[in-house]
Amino acid sequence: MDSNHLEGALPHLPLSINYFTAKHNGFSGGIPLSICNRSLLDVLDLSYNNFTGLIPPCLTNFLILKLRKNNLEGSIPDKYYADAPLRSLDVGYNRLTGKLPKSLLKCSALQFLCVDHNKIKDTFPFSLKVLPKLQVLILRSNKFYGPLSPPNQGPLGFPELRILDVRKCLILLIGDITIYIGFT
Repeated sequence: MDSNHLEGALPHLPLSINYFTAKHNGFSGGIPLSICNRSLLDVLDLSYNNFTGLIPPCLTNFLILKLRKNNLEGSIPDKYYADAPLRSLDVGYNRLTGKLPKSLLKCSALQFLCVDHNKIKDTFPFSLKVLPKLQVLILRSNKFYGPLSPPNQGPLGFPELRILDVRKCLILLIGDITIYIGFT
């Protein structure tokens, strides 16, 4: 349903759906909680719409969740369970506040996390280095502060991280901490 100039509320989705993308439309209102009842839904992309309100509390149900460039508010739900299948979470360009959820540490399959251009205020999430597959971490244009690693523990220490985007700098980690910094 991508790029069809569809407007209004999101239509009711069949229970058997496993992939749904409706990006670049004009859907508005809240994301319906009924989306949480779609146990077979692995991929949900509602990016570039006009959704408002809170993010539903069922983020761990998906492998890929993209809610980029909407008008969502509140904080990212802190409802992740151990070994959640979530691989990719993109909630950039919303109006999210609060802190990154501590329960994200339970998402051992997470490879891509993007929260750029929100109003998140938190210390730098070096605790995410426990995620063994995290490759991309985009934190740009929020209010993260503090050291990039815990005191007396050396460099970042993310085992698979390849891209770290903080504020107006892009830092690429390749191999053993070869770092490229470019201002955007």
